[in-house]
Amino acid sequence: MSMTAVVATVGLGLSLYDRYKQNNLNDKLKKDLEGKRASAASGFEGVNQQLDATLGLMKDRKEQDKTILTEETSTKLKSSLDQVRDGGDTLASSGSRTNQIDTIDKTLWSALDKGSMNLDRQEENAKLGAYSTAFRGAADIRTQMNELEAQINSLS
Repeated sequence: MSMTAVVATVGLGLSLYDRYKQNNLNDKLKKDLEGKRASAASGFEGVNQQLDATLGLMKDRKEQDKTILTEETSTKLKSSLDQVRDGGDTLASSGSRTNQIDTIDKTLWSALDKGSMNLDRQEENAKLGAYSTAFRGAADIRTQMNELEAQINSLS
């Protein structure tokens, strides 16, 4: 065998060995990246849990706020009606008392309706914020998974 053939054979052997080592490294890196991708995918569950917790908290707070609003309205109604009742009872004042009671009734119910509507709007705005945060989180996870997928595919 000539010296040129020996050098070529040794060079080919080293080249094949380097390729073998590089393939092993690529396979190991690919497995690591696949593990990271699976870990990133589990983040979706975290996003869902956070959204559920946030929505549950909002519902609880709204119920508490409605209870407070109802109690405050009831207290105001009782106080206002007590004032009318304690205002004295004469034949001349009975028509005025009826008008006062009607005014109190309309005013307080209007306030209760407005308060309830405000609570509903607050809840809607909070839900929009919660869903926006969840979708942003899911999009970030999807982007991370796509980047990992591209790295995995570049190793194949």
